[in-house]
Amino acid sequence: MQFGLGLPNLSYVDPTDTLIRLAHTAEELAFDSLWVSDHVFIPYEYAPNYPYSSSGRMGLEATDQIFDALTTLTFLAGQVQTPRLGISVLIVPYRNPIVTTKMLVTLDVLSRGRVILGAGVGWMPEEFAALGASYKDRGRVTDEYLQIYQELCTADKPSFEGQHYSIRNMGFYPKPIQKPYPPVWIGGYSPAALRRAIRLGDGWHPSNLPPAELAEKKILLERLCREAGRDPASLTISTRVNNVAFGDSGDTIGRPSPLSGTPQQIIDAIKRYEDAGVSHIVLGIRGRDAEAMCSTARRFADEVRPYV
Repeated sequence: MQFGLGLPNLSYVDPTDTLIRLAHTAEELAFDSLWVSDHVFIPYEYAPNYPYSSSGRMGLEATDQIFDALTTLTFLAGQVQTPRLGISVLIVPYRNPIVTTKMLVTLDVLSRGRVILGAGVGWMPEEFAALGASYKDRGRVTDEYLQIYQELCTADKPSFEGQHYSIRNMGFYPKPIQKPYPPVWIGGYSPAALRRAIRLGDGWHPSNLPPAELAEKKILLERLCREAGRDPASLTISTRVNNVAFGDSGDTIGRPSPLSGTPQQIIDAIKRYEDAGVSHIVLGIRGRDAEAMCSTARRFADEVRPYV
């Protein structure tokens, strides 16, 4: 099992010191990866559509600190040398696909091949509207974006004709270090997300599903793979679990975190994830400040990781 550390680039406090300290702590403790999340802003008012809370509300307010995902990862690439660098998940339809691919490839080259692209379609209509993006077409736009991403990363003379995007008559260099391109892990667990993972992904990356629910979704994933003629073993299964905490439920999103409680309870839950086919877990650690979050990361490295 590999373990990543989710960083608070979306935070109710200024995350600058915390981001740097957690990144260095993760490298010191030999975590496999560092991850950031993606929003451009939080509206003062929004429809309760958040999929990971029973209330439909996030644990963030409009006045909280929102650091750009790609900029933050690029900065952290120069701070640490070994952890992989992931986005959990990039909201694909928000951005121009050519510009975003250029940023991702640049990061992959400068980090010497450490990028993982977690990709999702988004859920907040208010953010789409402010950015001039189509909420209704977000699934189809995401599919075209990912095809353009793959084309730009691999073709000498990339071209693509779609309903929403077209590219032609362009060179695109450098190519990424990772071949054929930095891996794409598709977020979400709806049937549409699973089909997207099978068609366009190298992995499946749901968030905040307890082990039993993830195992149920995996059964559907495997069936859809067989129907599409794809080997399920060709897809990496990872998951992000937020509110990881020792000693209490860590329930800040409407239900207890699957990775909270005593060290043994967390160990047991990780083993259930492993039984469900998960090979990489991203830990969203709770904490009031950098010191508390680094302490939790160290405790995880000492009291949990050696036993799974």
